[in-house]
Amino acid sequence: MSADFDSRLETARGDSRESTLTAVLQKAQSASAALQRIEEQMLSLVEQRRKMLADLKGVQAQINDEFDRVFRAKKAAEANGNGNGNGNGNGSGTHSPVRVEVNGSVMSRTAVSAA
Repeated sequence: MSADFDSRLETARGDSRESTLTAVLQKAQSASAALQRIEEQMLSLVEQRRKMLADLKGVQAQINDEFDRVFRAKKAAEANGNGNGNGNGNGSGTHSPVRVEVNGSVMSRTAVSAA
């Protein structure tokens, strides 16, 4: 009877090892699938960031163009004698060009200085 008991015990131990191995393999497969999903999400976020940065640079160029247009028009008006930048203390003066710069994802603007 002891041999039959030992045989069943060995079978149970073998089954236990197989179920442990199966559980570990399933856990590894699950972790691998989760990592795959995370990598796909990260690639999607990187692509979204690239597109947003390109859009931001386009807006930056439009802002810079608009500032340039406004300052050119003001200079032209002053050169024609139609401007009010005559230095009478009314707050108008010469302005340095304004540039909007994108540093990574931060946008800053240089100050407008009055002379």
